Amino acid sequence: MRVSLWLDMEGVARITNHRECWPPFRQYWESGRQKLTDDVVAAASGLLEGGADEITVVNAHGLGWPNLLWDQLPAGARPAGDDWKEADAIFQIGFHARFGTGAGFLSHTMVPNLEVAVDGNRVTESHIWGWVMGVPVLGVVGDAALGSQLDGWLRGTPFLAVKRSSSRSETTPLFPEREASAVAVRTFAQECVTASWPAPPVLPGRFEVTLSLDPERAERVEEQHGLVRKSAGALSVEAESWNDDAQPALEVAMGAALQPFFDAQGDLDVTSEEAMDRQDPEELQRCRRFFEDWVGDGSAAP
Repeated sequence: MRVSLWLDMEGVARITNHRECWPPFRQYWESGRQKLTDDVVAAASGLLEGGADEITVVNAHGLGWPNLLWDQLPAGARPAGDDWKEADAIFQIGFHARFGTGAGFLSHTMVPNLEVAVDGNRVTESHIWGWVMGVPVLGVVGDAALGSQLDGWLRGTPFLAVKRSSSRSETTPLFPEREASAVAVRTFAQECVTASWPAPPVLPGRFEVTLSLDPERAERVEEQHGLVRKSAGALSVEAESWNDDAQPALEVAMGAALQPFFDAQGDLDVTSEEAMDRQDPEELQRCRRFFEDWVGDGSAAP
C-alpha cells in the first residue's frame, strides 16, 4: 500500500511566525524547516505503523523551495519522483484555510490573492490536491480554521487541528511542545490509515470552475485554456475532468496572480541560507516586503 504524503507549511503545528514559511527570511532556515520536518516525520511514521508499505512525500509548498530536511525521513518514506501520482491514498500535513478566511493563519488558495470555486462553492487546497490525485484522502492536519472548510466533496474527512488562529498573522499551537505535537500527529496518521477509508472526492460529470483575481491580471489570461470572463476579476471554465480541463486553467491563473511576487523576487537566489547571505540587501528586502504586505492585506477579496 502506497500513501502519498502531501506537505504544506502554513498549517504546520508549531509555526507561529509567517517568516518561518518563506526562504528570503532567516527564520525559515533557522526554525521553519525543522518544524515542518517534525510534522512530516511524525505523519510518515504513523502511516507506516498503521500498515502503509511506502510513503512518497510531495513538496507542495512554494516554488520548488527546499522546505523539508529529507535526510530525517523514516525508512519507508522517500521524496516523490515521476511516479508522484501513483498512490492508493493521500494524507495531507501542514494545510491551511482557504482564501478570505480572516481568522486563518496565512489563509489563501494556491497562491496569494486568488479565489477558487467549483459550481459556486469556494474550495481549499485540500480539495484541489484530492481531485488531482483522484484517490481517498485519509486525513488532513492543519489550522483549526480549515476543519469546517473540508465540506462538499471532502465532507467527513478526518481532520486534526494542531493550531488555532485569531487572524492571518497570529496563531497558537494546540501542542506547543515538540514531543506532544509529534505524538498527536503520529497517532492521528496511524488511526487514519487503519480506519475505513473514505471514498475518493469525485466531481460530477460536468462542473464549472470560477477563478477570481485582480481584474488586470484576469484580463491577461482570458480565453486561455477555455477561460471565459464572468466579471471584471472573475473567469470561469466548463470542465469534465479536473486534470485535463480545470488544472491547466487554474495554473495559468496562478501564474497571473503570482506576477507581483515574480517582480519582487527578481533574480534572487534563496536556494540556501548561504546563497541568501550573498544577495543584494535591497533586493532581498524588496522580496521580504512582498510577504509582509501580503500577510497584512491578503484577506481582502480580489
